[in-house]
Amino acid sequence: MNTCGRGQPWSLEDSQAFYDERAAIVEYDGGLSRAEAEAQAVSETYDAITQNERLCRGILGELITATSRRFHQHENHDFEGVRAPAWGFDLVVIEGATYRPALSGEPGASALIVPACEDGKIIDLVAQGLTSGRMLPRMDVATVVGADEIEIARERGQPLLIFSNAMSWLKGGCRGAVIIDWRQAGHSLDGTEVIHCSISIAGEIYKATRRCWPQPRIRVPESEARDAA
Repeated sequence: MNTCGRGQPWSLEDSQAFYDERAAIVEYDGGLSRAEAEAQAVSETYDAITQNERLCRGILGELITATSRRFHQHENHDFEGVRAPAWGFDLVVIEGATYRPALSGEPGASALIVPACEDGKIIDLVAQGLTSGRMLPRMDVATVVGADEIEIARERGQPLLIFSNAMSWLKGGCRGAVIIDWRQAGHSLDGTEVIHCSISIAGEIYKATRRCWPQPRIRVPESEARDAA
């Protein structure tokens, strides 16, 4: 079992190993859902780091910091009742096609921070500006948020829900995916049979998947379709 002690700061690998272990234990031994287990694992990782006066480096450390800040942010009222894996708030600075956390005392824009995972591993973070609504990856690795949900839909032949942004995905309990890089969306969605989405992004999804074979069927809520007609 990984334990915290005094010494050098944890690397991303150290933190990820501790997080993975705790998530597995609380999910399978504690009987929690995957989302609840991931949220508790982040909390325990944060506690383990801070109680031992050690700093966690890398994107997991940034996610833990953002998660801790959500309990002190006034913006949190918009997310009351959300039960989802680790997420939080931070001040960010845009750098081209990516973002970075603002340094201490540096002006930054308030943003929602969510993890992008593949095979249960955190591969990147995505920030969505609370004012601008713009979504940017931290490391320019993530093309989608919810890659594991896409894989489940692909393997089981189930409909896939695509949200228009990270905020709606979070409020929806992370039961689907969000496209971050539309240039790679066709590759990410290849093999899905049915996609449910808002009419606001249906056209983009159609264009992104028009070369997929078979091309997924795209469905929008009837109420939105009637309003648009």
